[in-house]
Amino acid sequence: MKPFTSLEGQIQAKRVLSAAVDSGRLAHAYIFAGPEGSGRLTAALDLARVQMCREVQEGFCGECRHCRQIDMFSHPDVRFTLPLLKTISPEDTADLLRTRAEDGITPLRFQGNTYISIEQIRSLEARLARKSFEGRGYVEVIVDAHRMRTEAANAMLKTLEEPPRDTLIILITSSLSSLLPTVRSRAHTVRFGRL
Repeated sequence: MKPFTSLEGQIQAKRVLSAAVDSGRLAHAYIFAGPEGSGRLTAALDLARVQMCREVQEGFCGECRHCRQIDMFSHPDVRFTLPLLKTISPEDTADLLRTRAEDGITPLRFQGNTYISIEQIRSLEARLARKSFEGRGYVEVIVDAHRMRTEAANAMLKTLEEPPRDTLIILITSSLSSLLPTVRSRAHTVRFGRL
């Protein structure tokens, strides 16, 4: 399958990302910036499939175990970091991801004044320090990255500067200006417009 075909509108974003995929020169980190419902997560999932699928030379097959696991948010090397509250359990997060996989529209968001903590970023960094389960590297998707606390964003800088080999980091945000300038400078920004 050709990536980004299910991405409605977003001609500029499709062009930028398709060129990177076609040339085999994906950046190590992207910021997908745009309003809610503009297809940022859809694009992130397509990039994850491109990174993990080895059934076809260009794009992804959509049928292999890796593609199906990404569709179900269950691939061991494709991880999602969401803003949380201390009262939100890992089971709550798994339920939210399962619901999104089933209906395709549920936002990956919890109610309340959620945030991404430094502990979550340290956990992400610890994962990246180990060998990937499938041996194909990692894809880390940080949803609502603008909700990273300052200390979390600062902790993320080293990983953005020197990511482990075969690692793709995607920060999804609806508020690009809320990301630290140092974070913005270490990733390629792809803008998604309102549909």
